[in-house]
Amino acid sequence: EGDRARVLQCLRATREVIEISMPLMAQFAANIMELRAPRPKAQAARILVLSQRARAAFERSDADAWQRLRGCVDQVLAVPVPTIENVGGGGVRCMLAEVPEVTT
Repeated sequence: EGDRARVLQCLRATREVIEISMPLMAQFAANIMELRAPRPKAQAARILVLSQRARAAFERSDADAWQRLRGCVDQVLAVPVPTIENVGGGGVRCMLAEVPEVTT
């Protein structure tokens, strides 16, 4: 807690910081990930991946945070993962992993 202000200041110098509430966290709104997909002859597309539950919680509880978050990416992909959220206790971010490029 003593370092919170210093850390936020450092982050805000280079990033968009979107703070969310504990109730939003309980709906997996912090369990999201930005992916980059290559595009031919252009920059990579920024894709925000989150659960449908998280998206609904943002839209219902904090429309401002949702609009700011959407403004940081090119596309939003909200997927239904109720079994993972209800039984596994995790969300979309927990289901994703980096897959390294394989060269032969």
